[in-house]
Amino acid sequence: MRAIRTLALPLAMASALVLSVVVGGAADAASASKSPITIAYLGILTGPNASPTAENPLKLAADEINARGGADGHPVKLEFYDANITPQQAVTATQKALATNPTAIIGPLVDDQVQATAQLLKQSGVPTLGLTSGPLTDYTNIHLNNFFDINPIDYNTAQAEAKYVYTKYKPKTVGLIYTQDAASTASANFIEEFLKKDGVKNFIVRSEADGVTDATTAVLAMKPADAVFVNSFPVTDGLLITELAQNGITAPIMGAQGDNAVQAFKLAPASAMANMYYPPYCDPDVNTTTQAKAFTSAYKAAYPSTSQTAVDDPATYDGVYLIAKAIQAADGNTSHSAIVTQLEKLQYQGACGPYKNDSEHVMINQAQIVKLGSNGPSGKELMATYNFGSIPASAH
Repeated sequence: MRAIRTLALPLAMASALVLSVVVGGAADAASASKSPITIAYLGILTGPNASPTAENPLKLAADEINARGGADGHPVKLEFYDANITPQQAVTATQKALATNPTAIIGPLVDDQVQATAQLLKQSGVPTLGLTSGPLTDYTNIHLNNFFDINPIDYNTAQAEAKYVYTKYKPKTVGLIYTQDAASTASANFIEEFLKKDGVKNFIVRSEADGVTDATTAVLAMKPADAVFVNSFPVTDGLLITELAQNGITAPIMGAQGDNAVQAFKLAPASAMANMYYPPYCDPDVNTTTQAKAFTSAYKAAYPSTSQTAVDDPATYDGVYLIAKAIQAADGNTSHSAIVTQLEKLQYQGACGPYKNDSEHVMINQAQIVKLGSNGPSGKELMATYNFGSIPASAH
């Protein structure tokens, strides 16, 4: 179940459309003797859903790679383009990025944007690591040989959400509130489908327009629910969680993939999150793998003022490494076709988990459930990890 909902967060950033950064100091650059490779990031850099730290994971990865002599001797250069959340904004950003002939692209973050830019990406052949999660970006639907998803897909996270809530709470009535973007709609539909298979018969379903500022009517409808699922961007989910608490609804809440942002940026009162869970795209703060611990340690050292490392999608950190590993596997060949060929067969253990391409060009097939709780980011707790094989054909 792949739709979107980004990990982008709600603080304003500078409005520059593109920012070019060569990471690593002079000594690092000297050790990387070959021509630079350029990775273009298409993200949400401005507006209410932007994050002030979105660039950090990418810069950290590039700094580390350059300090070690680059990707097979090629120093890594980053360029940042504001694709925001609409299809047209993504088209404009993609056109600007492709005009520079980048080595690879990381992003965009919204399913509808991938569909809007699919022809541009196909014609360019540029290897692209998308940060999307819904059916619109499956290989079956877009037939893009050079496009790969590096986030857990919604079909899998929906299974994890439904399984966890049903196993722990055995709800008889479930509430679903989602916004009308393709991703949130797909997520809600998948969750309902899986819960029905578990035996839940009663559902209260409400949808709201993107950017809704008052969802009181939908929230009040949730009063009979034994559990409530919310699916939207973090700003909207923060609103829903706040209004659920304000109206005395204390049922457990399952949020969307980016909802650690609700906690990190205080988009809802801490008390409203006491019994709240979410299925992260990636949350190395609560993972115990060697790679996750190394990432969180390096991130906190590089950005000590941040409250937690997983506010932005750390898959971007892994994405930079995936591109570098593909170039190394190709013996330094930086052509688009060589990188795509290597990404198709690459296996890599990153901060977010194991990466291995499948038939739908999804590179990670793991979903987790994290409890946010009312004690802030330090009180987060990993509750469950679910590993999945390739997506079954019936999911598309």
